[in-house]
Amino acid sequence: MNLKAIARKYTAGGVTWWLMPYATLRNQSVAAEFTHIIPRDRWDTVQHTFVMLEGSTVDVEVAEADDQDAIRFRQYWQERPVDLPGRWSAFTLLVSDALVDAFWEAYFATREPLIDPEAEAVSAPTS
Repeated sequence: MNLKAIARKYTAGGVTWWLMPYATLRNQSVAAEFTHIIPRDRWDTVQHTFVMLEGSTVDVEVAEADDQDAIRFRQYWQERPVDLPGRWSAFTLLVSDALVDAFWEAYFATREPLIDPEAEAVSAPTS
């Protein structure tokens, strides 16, 4: 299955992100598993970022550059452990605040548009 065909592409922070444009069961699964590592009531921006990144990201490309934040993120993405506790540990060691900001920029730029409740409703034919 080519998930990149479904994902939306956006570049921020020297990273091209392919993110699912809607919440998936994978998001729920990652969040549920992560609560065994850190209880949800103790999550802050970093924990939410980790869960959303792991649940929404299909792929990334990091441009060849001298940007150390992007280089460390590439290492995280390419070498992240299979188990979630190992990924969390690597994430906290290799991902910078700048990359957290870049992820959220990409995340919000790739969301599926919501239905506008103020839009003119389409009515069924009356005849």
